[in-house]
Amino acid sequence: MNKEHVQYLPLAVGILLPILFIIFVIGYSSYLTQSVRPAHDFIYTQKDSNSYSTVYQYSYSVNNGRIVRNDMNISTSSLRNQVLVEAPKLYRYDVQNDTAQEVSYAEVQNISVVSGPSSPDGYSVAWKRSSSGLLGSLSGSSSDESGYFISKGDASKKLEGVNQQNAYFSSYGFEVVGWIK
Repeated sequence: MNKEHVQYLPLAVGILLPILFIIFVIGYSSYLTQSVRPAHDFIYTQKDSNSYSTVYQYSYSVNNGRIVRNDMNISTSSLRNQVLVEAPKLYRYDVQNDTAQEVSYAEVQNISVVSGPSSPDGYSVAWKRSSSGLLGSLSGSSSDESGYFISKGDASKKLEGVNQQNAYFSSYGFEVVGWIK
């Protein structure tokens, strides 16, 4: 290398290193999203969006591998400006197709499930709030990635099939009841 080219080496390194870093970060985050491949669908409830004024007579849990309904023993005389509803709606989340479908209590009674915060293959569902951050704000982007995510370790993927209407503010109202075996 002659001296004329050597003087431009710091400039080339100063330009190429940030570009390579950005490519690495984008590639790594894409890899983490693509590596999320859960094998187990799950049953969940999502309560009414106006949940502070709604009281449910029943809740759901897992007992001996089956979803059961638990009586909350709510007295109508104790309700003040609240509405008594039988039970929160049940949904089956199809992890392969990234879709949710409402199911009845009778339908889920025939499904074998396991309880717990994590699926048999180690995935869990949680609400996360994130935004595009400072870099996005400076560039004029306003990407909000808040919502429900399925994750295992560092890898996570947004659950597009879940109703995200309340997810901007909190995770209240969403609960995984059981993971389908």
